[in-house]
Amino acid sequence: MDLISARLNNLEKEIYKKNKLGKYWFETISDEDFEKKKNAWSTMISNSMASYYTILKEEGNGDENIEENSEFINYITSASFFLVNKVLTR
Repeated sequence: MDLISARLNNLEKEIYKKNKLGKYWFETISDEDFEKKKNAWSTMISNSMASYYTILKEEGNGDENIEENSEFINYITSASFFLVNKVLTR
């Protein structure tokens, strides 16, 4: 991977980290905004999990490394619980 690609991947990965308040980007969506565009938000959150996995794979991580990556596991777990709570329980 060249230097530019490495820097872009690092910038892309920033969106998968919690903010200063300890929340992922999707946890900042208000209930009202989520309800207005439930399908769009759900799709975006779901796609973000796959995108994060793809970034990790492009960095040369094998599946076993990704499965042990606590940041990735925390992200997909939080995103999954968020979607279950917002979509399936309402």
